Amino acid sequence: MQVGQQFREYNTHNEVNIKVNDAVKITSTPQMESFWIQVELVNGDTISGSVQNHLVREHAFNVNDIISFDKKNIKEHKLEKDRFNLSGVGPDYMKRVLLAAALNMSIEEFDRTLNIKQVTRTSSKLSKDKRAK
Repeated sequence: MQVGQQFREYNTHNEVNIKVNDAVKITSTPQMESFWIQVELVNGDTISGSVQNHLVREHAFNVNDIISFDKKNIKEHKLEKDRFNLSGVGPDYMKRVLLAAALNMSIEEFDRTLNIKQVTRTSSKLSKDKRAK
């Protein structure tokens, strides 16, 4: 696999000191699926690590496969001590990913939509409570 070829460029973590056992999130293209990597090797701006998520869309790699990419491809970064507290990783995340895929949306689009609906639901509940008084 050529470095950086299959991943979106963010250029937000180019100056961050990434270390072995840290976790980084990258996004595959053209699938536009974001997933976590446990860093196994850092060589300058090139990073290699193991895929930590089961991927929903079809990729050339799977969970636990080692892939390589550039720092410019990093979307999020968690230090080693925080890597087991990854936001959104778990059964609820997988449900959201499956629903997003079924709706032909990225997880980011799905989450934005969900947040808008939650705000609307909360607002309408407040309106009902006011009317009941």
